[in-house]
Amino acid sequence: MGLTLQVQAGMEEMPPGHPARARLERALAQADALLAQTRDQVQALRIHQLDENLGTLLLQQALALRGDRSEPAIELVQTGEARALCPEAVTELLMLAREAVQNALRHARARRVVLQLAHRPDGLLLTVSDDGRGMPADPSPAPGHWGMRGMRERAAQLGARLSWEPVPDGGTRVVLWVPAQQAYGEEGGTGATPGRALWRRLTGG
Repeated sequence: MGLTLQVQAGMEEMPPGHPARARLERALAQADALLAQTRDQVQALRIHQLDENLGTLLLQQALALRGDRSEPAIELVQTGEARALCPEAVTELLMLAREAVQNALRHARARRVVLQLAHRPDGLLLTVSDDGRGMPADPSPAPGHWGMRGMRERAAQLGARLSWEPVPDGGTRVVLWVPAQQAYGEEGGTGATPGRALWRRLTGG
């Protein structure tokens, strides 16, 4: 990180439009993306060791993303009886929720963000809603982030389904549905989703 800051400081001393500055900007963006990917992998290795309730983890993550700001207000609503979840499902839910909250903070100018987690017999439903100005159909991702299209593709790797829709009174709702087999690891199929295979490669399980 110290080296990145030194490069950033040196780049700022270059005049705008300088060819070397453009190359450094691209290199820094790639470094940021690699750092984010590494953090995701470390999180994937550790998250299965956490015994805390998923809703608690989702709320703590969202509050950490908001930082010291007083807005938006962040709320958590849970329904249904919580059940043990597959480690890879926990990892992906946290990562996808992180992206949804970051998009709300970055694009929406929301005053309120609500995380809703519904435990159902046939699966797990997570929604992230805000009361902001809405989002483009697929906002351009910041370096190290996926954007909505990337989020949908990542959800598909888990065997889940992700969508986003406008909220009638203004704002955006991101909806993630994880079927019971992928969420709870229930019998009734092979369960050999790409997401499960990735988890096994990361953990050796």
